[in-house]
Amino acid sequence: MKRTNSLRRSMPARIPITNETINFLKADTIQNNKKIKILKTKIEKINEKSLVRDNAIKNVFTQTKNDQKISTASPSTNENLKKQIETLKNTIDFRKKYLNELVTSDRYWKVGELESEIITLYQESVRTEQDCQTLHQKQNDYNSRINQIKQTLRIASAKYQEIPDIEDDISELQAKNQAYMRGNRKASATDILGRANSDINVCNDLIGKLKQQVQDLQKEIDTVGEDHQKIADESKEAVETLDNLIRDTIEKIQNALKPKDDNNEEDSKKDQENQTTEVEPESETNNSSKEEEKGNNETPQSNENKEGQAKEDPQSNQANKDEEEDYSYEEEENKPSAQK
Repeated sequence: MKRTNSLRRSMPARIPITNETINFLKADTIQNNKKIKILKTKIEKINEKSLVRDNAIKNVFTQTKNDQKISTASPSTNENLKKQIETLKNTIDFRKKYLNELVTSDRYWKVGELESEIITLYQESVRTEQDCQTLHQKQNDYNSRINQIKQTLRIASAKYQEIPDIEDDISELQAKNQAYMRGNRKASATDILGRANSDINVCNDLIGKLKQQVQDLQKEIDTVGEDHQKIADESKEAVETLDNLIRDTIEKIQNALKPKDDNNEEDSKKDQENQTTEVEPESETNNSSKEEEKGNNETPQSNENKEGQAKEDPQSNQANKDEEEDYSYEEEENKPSAQK
Protein backbone atom coordinates (compact mmCIF):
# COMPACT_ATOMS: atom_id res chain seq x y z
CA MET A 1 0.00 0.00 0.00
CA LYS A 2 2.85 2.38 0.70
CA ARG A 3 4.20 1.71 -2.74
CA THR A 4 0.92 2.61 -4.39
CA ASN A 5 0.63 5.83 -2.42
CA SER A 6 4.14 6.84 -3.46
CA LEU A 7 3.35 6.05 -7.06
CA ARG A 8 0.12 7.96 -6.90
CA ARG A 9 1.89 10.97 -5.44
CA SER A 10 4.53 10.82 -8.18
CA MET A 11 1.81 10.78 -10.84
CA PRO A 12 0.50 14.08 -12.21
CA ALA A 13 -2.51 15.63 -10.51
CA ARG A 14 -4.83 15.25 -13.47
CA ILE A 15 -4.28 13.28 -16.69
CA PRO A 16 -6.11 14.64 -19.71
CA ILE A 17 -8.78 12.11 -20.60
CA THR A 18 -10.01 11.55 -24.13
CA ASN A 19 -12.60 9.25 -25.62
CA GLU A 20 -9.90 6.87 -26.87
CA THR A 21 -8.40 6.42 -23.41
CA ILE A 22 -11.86 5.86 -21.94
CA ASN A 23 -12.66 3.18 -24.54
CA PHE A 24 -9.27 1.51 -23.99
CA LEU A 25 -9.75 1.44 -20.24
CA LYS A 26 -13.26 0.05 -20.63
CA ALA A 27 -11.94 -2.80 -22.79
CA ASP A 28 -9.11 -3.46 -20.34
CA THR A 29 -11.49 -3.62 -17.37
CA ILE A 30 -13.78 -6.00 -19.28
CA GLN A 31 -10.86 -8.33 -20.04
CA ASN A 32 -9.67 -8.26 -16.45
CA ASN A 33 -13.15 -9.08 -15.21
CA LYS A 34 -13.32 -12.04 -17.60
CA LYS A 35 -9.95 -13.33 -16.40
CA ILE A 36 -11.06 -12.99 -12.78
CA LYS A 37 -14.21 -15.00 -13.51
CA ILE A 38 -12.20 -17.77 -15.23
CA LEU A 39 -9.81 -17.98 -12.31
CA LYS A 40 -12.69 -18.15 -9.86
CA THR A 41 -14.26 -21.08 -11.76
CA LYS A 42 -10.95 -22.93 -11.84
CA ILE A 43 -10.46 -22.39 -8.11
CA GLU A 44 -13.95 -23.71 -7.42
CA LYS A 45 -13.31 -26.84 -9.50
CA ILE A 46 -10.02 -27.47 -7.68
CA ASN A 47 -11.74 -26.98 -4.34
CA GLU A 48 -14.43 -29.49 -5.34
CA LYS A 49 -11.81 -32.06 -6.34
CA SER A 50 -9.89 -31.53 -3.13
CA LEU A 51 -13.09 -31.95 -1.11
CA VAL A 52 -13.85 -35.24 -2.89
CA ARG A 53 -10.36 -36.52 -2.15
CA ASP A 54 -10.50 -35.32 1.44
CA ASN A 55 -13.80 -37.10 1.89
CA ALA A 56 -12.33 -40.32 0.41
CA ILE A 57 -9.39 -40.16 2.76
CA LYS A 58 -11.69 -39.55 5.72
CA ASN A 59 -13.82 -42.50 4.70
CA VAL A 60 -10.75 -44.75 4.78
CA PHE A 61 -10.21 -43.87 8.41
CA THR A 62 -13.85 -43.75 9.46
CA GLN A 63 -15.39 -46.72 7.63
CA THR A 64 -15.14 -50.26 8.97
CA LYS A 65 -13.19 -52.96 7.25
CA ASN A 66 -16.33 -54.62 5.96
CA ASP A 67 -17.55 -51.43 4.35
CA GLN A 68 -14.21 -50.42 2.88
CA LYS A 69 -13.66 -51.09 -0.79
CA ILE A 70 -10.02 -51.74 -1.29
CA SER A 71 -8.74 -50.66 -4.66
CA THR A 72 -5.14 -50.80 -5.59
CA ALA A 73 -3.60 -48.35 -7.97
CA SER A 74 -0.68 -48.78 -10.23
CA PRO A 75 2.48 -46.78 -9.60
CA SER A 76 2.01 -44.90 -12.83
CA THR A 77 -1.39 -43.64 -11.72
CA ASN A 78 0.04 -42.62 -8.38
CA GLU A 79 2.80 -40.66 -10.07
CA ASN A 80 0.31 -39.00 -12.37
CA LEU A 81 -1.82 -38.05 -9.43
CA LYS A 82 1.16 -36.61 -7.61
CA LYS A 83 2.13 -34.61 -10.68
CA GLN A 84 -1.42 -33.29 -11.01
CA ILE A 85 -1.45 -32.32 -7.34
CA GLU A 86 1.85 -30.47 -7.69
CA THR A 87 0.71 -28.70 -10.83
CA LEU A 88 -2.52 -27.72 -9.16
CA LYS A 89 -0.67 -26.38 -6.14
CA ASN A 90 1.66 -24.44 -8.42
CA THR A 91 -1.26 -22.99 -10.36
CA ILE A 92 -3.01 -22.05 -7.11
CA ASP A 93 0.10 -20.33 -5.83
CA PHE A 94 0.59 -18.57 -9.14
CA ARG A 95 -3.01 -17.39 -9.22
CA LYS A 96 -2.82 -16.15 -5.64
CA LYS A 97 0.36 -14.21 -6.43
CA TYR A 98 -1.29 -12.81 -9.53
CA LEU A 99 -4.32 -11.72 -7.50
CA ASN A 100 -2.11 -10.13 -4.87
CA GLU A 101 -0.20 -8.33 -7.60
CA LEU A 102 -3.44 -7.13 -9.11
CA VAL A 103 -4.71 -5.90 -5.75
CA THR A 104 -1.45 -4.20 -4.87
CA SER A 105 -0.75 -2.83 -8.34
CA ASP A 106 -1.41 0.73 -9.46
CA ARG A 107 -3.68 -0.50 -12.20
CA TYR A 108 -6.22 -1.72 -9.67
CA TRP A 109 -6.45 1.71 -8.06
CA LYS A 110 -6.40 3.39 -11.43
CA VAL A 111 -9.32 1.23 -12.42
CA GLY A 112 -11.23 2.43 -9.32
CA GLU A 113 -10.44 6.03 -10.11
CA LEU A 114 -11.36 5.50 -13.72
CA GLU A 115 -14.64 3.90 -12.73
CA SER A 116 -15.52 6.98 -10.63
CA GLU A 117 -14.43 9.21 -13.48
CA ILE A 118 -16.45 7.12 -15.90
CA ILE A 119 -19.49 7.59 -13.68
CA THR A 120 -18.96 11.35 -13.60
CA LEU A 121 -18.39 11.39 -17.34
CA TYR A 122 -21.53 9.36 -17.85
CA GLN A 123 -23.48 11.82 -15.72
CA GLU A 124 -21.98 14.70 -17.69
CA SER A 125 -22.86 12.96 -20.94
CA VAL A 126 -26.44 12.52 -19.70
CA ARG A 127 -26.55 16.19 -18.75
CA THR A 128 -25.14 17.21 -22.13
CA GLU A 129 -27.73 15.03 -23.85
CA GLN A 130 -30.46 16.73 -21.85
CA ASP A 131 -29.00 20.11 -22.77
CA CYS A 132 -28.92 19.04 -26.39
CA GLN A 133 -32.55 17.97 -26.17
CA THR A 134 -33.53 21.32 -24.67
CA LEU A 135 -31.54 23.08 -27.39
CA HIS A 136 -33.29 21.00 -30.04
CA GLN A 137 -36.62 21.87 -28.46
CA LYS A 138 -35.74 25.56 -28.48
CA GLN A 139 -34.55 25.26 -32.06
CA ASN A 140 -37.84 23.67 -33.04
CA ASP A 141 -39.73 26.45 -31.26
CA TYR A 142 -37.66 29.07 -33.05
CA ASN A 143 -38.25 27.35 -36.37
CA SER A 144 -41.99 27.28 -35.73
CA ARG A 145 -41.92 30.98 -34.87
CA ILE A 146 -39.90 31.73 -37.98
CA ASN A 147 -42.46 29.86 -40.07
CA GLN A 148 -45.28 31.85 -38.46
CA ILE A 149 -43.44 35.11 -39.16
CA LYS A 150 -42.89 34.06 -42.76
CA GLN A 151 -46.59 33.28 -43.07
CA THR A 152 -47.53 36.69 -41.66
CA LEU A 153 -45.06 38.35 -44.03
CA ARG A 154 -46.65 36.57 -46.95
CA ILE A 155 -50.10 37.72 -45.86
CA ALA A 156 -48.79 41.27 -45.35
CA SER A 157 -47.15 41.32 -48.77
CA ALA A 158 -50.40 40.14 -50.36
CA LYS A 159 -52.32 42.89 -48.56
CA TYR A 160 -49.64 45.43 -49.52
CA GLN A 161 -50.21 44.54 -53.15
CA GLU A 162 -53.93 45.19 -52.66
CA ILE A 163 -53.28 48.73 -51.30
CA PRO A 164 -53.26 50.54 -54.72
CA ASP A 165 -56.63 49.05 -55.66
CA ILE A 166 -58.05 50.09 -52.29
CA GLU A 167 -56.67 53.63 -52.73
CA ASP A 168 -58.35 53.88 -56.13
CA ASP A 169 -61.65 52.76 -54.60
CA ILE A 170 -61.25 55.34 -51.81
CA SER A 171 -60.60 58.16 -54.30
CA GLU A 172 -63.71 57.19 -56.28
CA LEU A 173 -65.81 57.10 -53.13
CA GLN A 174 -64.47 60.51 -52.06
CA ALA A 175 -65.40 62.02 -55.42
CA LYS A 176 -68.90 60.55 -55.15
CA ASN A 177 -69.21 61.83 -51.59
CA GLN A 178 -68.19 65.35 -52.61
CA ALA A 179 -70.76 65.36 -55.41
CA TYR A 180 -73.43 64.11 -53.02
CA MET A 181 -72.54 66.78 -50.45
CA ARG A 182 -72.78 69.52 -53.07
CA GLY A 183 -76.22 68.38 -54.11
CA ASN A 184 -77.30 68.08 -50.48
CA ARG A 185 -76.05 71.61 -49.73
CA LYS A 186 -77.99 73.06 -52.63
CA ALA A 187 -81.14 71.23 -51.57
CA SER A 188 -80.87 72.21 -47.91
CA ALA A 189 -80.02 75.90 -48.52
CA THR A 190 -83.68 76.83 -49.01
CA ASP A 191 -84.72 74.96 -45.87
CA ILE A 192 -82.02 76.71 -43.88
CA LEU A 193 -83.17 80.16 -45.05
CA GLY A 194 -86.78 79.43 -44.08
CA ARG A 195 -85.73 78.19 -40.66
CA ALA A 196 -83.51 81.25 -40.18
CA ASN A 197 -86.39 83.62 -40.90
CA SER A 198 -88.65 81.81 -38.45
CA ASP A 199 -85.89 81.88 -35.83
CA ILE A 200 -85.44 85.65 -36.34
CA ASN A 201 -89.14 86.24 -35.70
CA VAL A 202 -89.00 84.15 -32.55
CA CYS A 203 -85.95 86.12 -31.36
CA ASN A 204 -87.72 89.42 -31.93
CA ASP A 205 -90.67 88.26 -29.84
CA LEU A 206 -88.32 87.20 -27.06
CA ILE A 207 -86.52 90.55 -27.16
CA GLY A 208 -89.83 92.42 -26.76
CA LYS A 209 -90.78 90.24 -23.80
CA LEU A 210 -87.40 90.79 -22.18
CA LYS A 211 -87.67 94.57 -22.58
CA GLN A 212 -91.10 94.51 -20.94
CA GLN A 213 -89.68 92.46 -18.06
CA VAL A 214 -86.82 94.96 -17.67
CA GLN A 215 -89.27 97.85 -17.43
CA ASP A 216 -91.33 96.02 -14.83
CA LEU A 217 -88.21 95.31 -12.80
CA GLN A 218 -87.18 98.97 -12.97
CA LYS A 219 -90.56 99.99 -11.62
CA GLU A 220 -90.28 97.51 -8.77
CA ILE A 221 -86.80 98.81 -7.98
CA ASP A 222 -88.12 102.38 -7.80
CA THR A 223 -90.92 101.36 -5.45
CA VAL A 224 -88.49 99.45 -3.26
CA GLY A 225 -86.22 102.52 -3.08
CA GLU A 226 -89.11 104.70 -1.96
CA ASP A 227 -90.09 102.15 0.70
CA HIS A 228 -86.50 102.01 1.87
CA GLN A 229 -86.38 105.80 2.21
CA LYS A 230 -89.58 105.75 4.24
CA ILE A 231 -88.15 103.06 6.52
CA ALA A 232 -84.98 105.12 6.98
CA ASP A 233 -87.01 108.20 7.96
CA GLU A 234 -89.10 106.16 10.37
CA SER A 235 -85.96 104.66 11.91
CA LYS A 236 -84.52 108.15 12.45
CA GLU A 237 -87.69 109.25 14.23
CA ALA A 238 -87.66 106.10 16.37
CA VAL A 239 -84.02 106.72 17.31
CA GLU A 240 -84.78 110.29 18.34
CA THR A 241 -87.70 109.16 20.49
CA LEU A 242 -85.49 106.54 22.11
CA ASP A 243 -82.84 109.16 22.87
CA ASN A 244 -85.45 111.37 24.54
CA LEU A 245 -86.77 108.46 26.59
CA ILE A 246 -83.27 107.52 27.66
CA ARG A 247 -82.52 111.06 28.79
CA ASP A 248 -85.77 111.24 30.76
CA THR A 249 -85.01 107.94 32.49
CA ILE A 250 -81.50 109.12 33.38
CA GLU A 251 -82.88 112.31 34.96
CA LYS A 252 -85.46 110.32 36.90
CA ILE A 253 -82.80 107.94 38.17
CA GLN A 254 -80.54 110.81 39.22
CA ASN A 255 -83.38 112.47 41.12
CA ALA A 256 -84.23 109.18 42.82
CA LEU A 257 -80.62 108.67 43.90
CA LYS A 258 -80.30 112.08 45.65
CA PRO A 259 -79.53 111.75 49.45
CA LYS A 260 -82.36 112.39 51.97
CA ASP A 261 -80.30 112.32 55.21
CA ASP A 262 -77.95 115.13 56.28
CA ASN A 263 -75.42 112.66 57.69
CA ASN A 264 -74.79 111.20 54.18
CA GLU A 265 -74.18 114.51 52.40
CA GLU A 266 -70.52 113.74 51.78
CA ASP A 267 -71.37 110.40 50.25
CA SER A 268 -73.99 112.05 48.11
CA LYS A 269 -71.48 114.62 46.90
CA LYS A 270 -69.12 111.87 45.88
CA ASP A 271 -71.95 110.08 44.10
CA GLN A 272 -72.89 113.29 42.30
CA GLU A 273 -69.31 113.81 41.22
CA ASN A 274 -69.18 110.25 39.92
CA GLN A 275 -72.49 110.76 38.17
CA THR A 276 -71.30 113.96 36.56
CA THR A 277 -68.14 112.22 35.34
CA GLU A 278 -70.28 109.47 33.85
CA VAL A 279 -72.86 111.83 32.38
CA GLU A 280 -70.27 113.96 30.59
CA PRO A 281 -68.90 111.14 28.44
CA GLU A 282 -72.47 110.00 27.86
CA SER A 283 -73.40 113.42 26.56
CA GLU A 284 -70.34 113.43 24.34
CA THR A 285 -71.22 110.03 23.00
CA ASN A 286 -74.81 111.20 22.42
CA ASN A 287 -73.57 114.12 20.31
CA SER A 288 -71.23 111.89 18.31
CA SER A 289 -74.03 109.35 17.81
CA LYS A 290 -76.29 112.06 16.45
CA GLU A 291 -73.67 113.06 13.92
CA GLU A 292 -73.21 109.43 12.88
CA GLU A 293 -76.98 109.01 12.58
CA LYS A 294 -77.07 111.84 10.12
CA GLY A 295 -74.38 110.20 7.96
CA ASN A 296 -75.06 106.45 8.31
CA ASN A 297 -78.61 106.11 9.77
CA GLU A 298 -77.28 103.90 12.64
CA THR A 299 -77.82 104.00 16.45
CA PRO A 300 -74.56 103.45 18.36
CA GLN A 301 -75.58 106.18 20.91
CA SER A 302 -78.38 104.06 22.30
CA ASN A 303 -75.96 101.21 23.04
CA GLU A 304 -73.56 103.52 24.97
CA ASN A 305 -76.43 105.06 26.97
CA LYS A 306 -77.66 101.57 27.78
CA GLU A 307 -74.26 100.60 29.15
CA GLY A 308 -74.23 103.73 31.39
CA GLN A 309 -77.70 102.93 32.68
CA ALA A 310 -76.65 99.32 33.43
CA LYS A 311 -73.86 100.65 35.65
CA GLU A 312 -76.18 103.04 37.51
CA ASP A 313 -79.34 101.08 38.23
CA PRO A 314 -80.78 97.61 37.34
CA GLN A 315 -84.30 99.10 37.13
CA SER A 316 -83.19 101.46 34.36
CA ASN A 317 -81.61 98.48 32.52
CA GLN A 318 -84.92 96.63 32.62
CA ALA A 319 -86.75 99.70 31.24
CA ASN A 320 -84.22 100.05 28.43
CA LYS A 321 -84.61 96.35 27.55
CA ASP A 322 -88.38 96.81 27.30
CA GLU A 323 -87.92 99.81 25.03
CA GLU A 324 -85.48 97.90 22.80
CA GLU A 325 -87.93 95.04 22.45
CA ASP A 326 -90.66 97.52 21.44
CA TYR A 327 -88.31 99.07 18.88
CA SER A 328 -87.30 95.69 17.42
CA TYR A 329 -90.98 94.74 17.20
CA GLU A 330 -91.72 97.96 15.27
CA GLU A 331 -88.83 97.25 12.88
CA GLU A 332 -90.11 93.72 12.20
CA GLU A 333 -93.55 95.16 11.42
CA ASN A 334 -92.01 97.73 9.06
CA LYS A 335 -89.93 95.13 7.14
CA PRO A 336 -92.85 93.35 5.45
CA SER A 337 -94.38 96.68 4.51
CA ALA A 338 -91.06 97.68 2.87
CA GLN A 339 -90.88 94.40 1.01
CA LYS A 340 -94.42 94.91 -0.28
